[in-house]
Amino acid sequence: MKSTLSKIFSSETTRHVLGIYAASFAFMCLLIANPGYFSHDELQRFDFYVQHGLPAYFSAMLNLNPGNSFATPMRPFSFMIQGLQNLFLHDYPVVVHLSAALVTATIAVLLYWLSAAFGLARKIALFAALLFMFSPLAVQATGWSAALMDQWFVLWGLLCLLAVKVFLTQQRFLFLTPVLIIALTLLALLSKETAIVWPGALLLFVLLDFKQLRNRRLWIAAAAWSLPVLVYLGYRVLGIKASMASDASSPYAISFHNVLQNMFVYFVFPFVPKLGELQNWVIVPTKVLALSMLLHVFVVGALARLASWRIAALYVYGYFLFLLPVLFIPNLSSHYLFGSALVLALALAYLVLNAGKLLYQIPACLCIVLLAWHCVKFQQELYEDGTCMARLAASSESLFLSHGRPAHIQFRFESGSPAHVLLRYTTDRNQIGLNFPVRMSVLLDASAASDAAALPAYMNHECIAQSPPPPLTN
Repeated sequence: MKSTLSKIFSSETTRHVLGIYAASFAFMCLLIANPGYFSHDELQRFDFYVQHGLPAYFSAMLNLNPGNSFATPMRPFSFMIQGLQNLFLHDYPVVVHLSAALVTATIAVLLYWLSAAFGLARKIALFAALLFMFSPLAVQATGWSAALMDQWFVLWGLLCLLAVKVFLTQQRFLFLTPVLIIALTLLALLSKETAIVWPGALLLFVLLDFKQLRNRRLWIAAAAWSLPVLVYLGYRVLGIKASMASDASSPYAISFHNVLQNMFVYFVFPFVPKLGELQNWVIVPTKVLALSMLLHVFVVGALARLASWRIAALYVYGYFLFLLPVLFIPNLSSHYLFGSALVLALALAYLVLNAGKLLYQIPACLCIVLLAWHCVKFQQELYEDGTCMARLAASSESLFLSHGRPAHIQFRFESGSPAHVLLRYTTDRNQIGLNFPVRMSVLLDASAASDAAALPAYMNHECIAQSPPPPLTN
């Protein structure tokens, strides 16, 4: 135990940890400075907080209702964090984004500590932590506040993995460690359902050393990690059953037909610089997808050649482990890749700093360049969406107040404007700024007749809400 902890805590480690937190401000500057980028998911919960207060929000959201499908969120810990963020969402969005960036930086520190605990050189561990923060796979889960669940379930899982590592190397058997593993697993499960996959990380110990199969402590750790997951799945078994029988048109309908396509899209995503929202992968040129596929295959092959086939297999397993629950659903989103970013960062850091051969280092550096380019483009996309929403929110509130607080505002949008931002801002909401109630609707058909009782408004290409709308032109 002492040797494991000494690898984690040292004066050099302290400098590296401080460096990771300092680098987070530079690597995620566009995400931190984003004036908006909120979607209907968190805006609806913000509306509830404004209209009913924080105690009522906690009472409604911090429950253990299993829901009528597994897609129904049962995430009291994450919703608690989101409730606290509601205090700053309207006036100080920078606090929300800064807190998300600091959580990502903390996860990078845990990656650094774990890498050191497993015997990787500190320079590789530090480089992997920096690559993780500057990865496009981590962008949406960090920049979109409603995706904080992906951050927290990964954070608790990494702490659990670290606890298992310490438990296996302790000189004395400490009953407290398995109890800690159970507690961390519960926190991960109550952050996001995807945490059910975390016990699969125990395969790491087996593939690195098959002798661990005879280690009684590994089986105790496996039981401590798996028991809360089994209880959780049993508690939600009716929801899981309902999900399997859900309508095929649902974005969370489970089907084996989605698996191969989803595996391909998630596998090529890191090295497609202009791909942000994953649903847009169908418009990416085939040649770009093929090149991205080859680069990722290179990463796997280089690991097999320079380390071992076991390490390469462990990489593929780890990359898809965090995606396993979402491979079966048609809904694609890059925030699901947050955990996979850890594995990719470790692999590229190892290839660049431990390869010793230009034949592998040069393509690995190319992968990192593409990864960085992709990260900047994706952050820029979220920043532009956030700027658009901030303008839309401010102008909509001004419009609402200057027209005597109408009961209904009906929006149109100028051709070429970011209509997706308008839809995110209005979907199932009855509040503008801190003012309620008000109904908001969007006419998607330019030729559709307006509601005579509604205040007509339109969003121009600069994301400004104005009224009355301009006349329709052919």
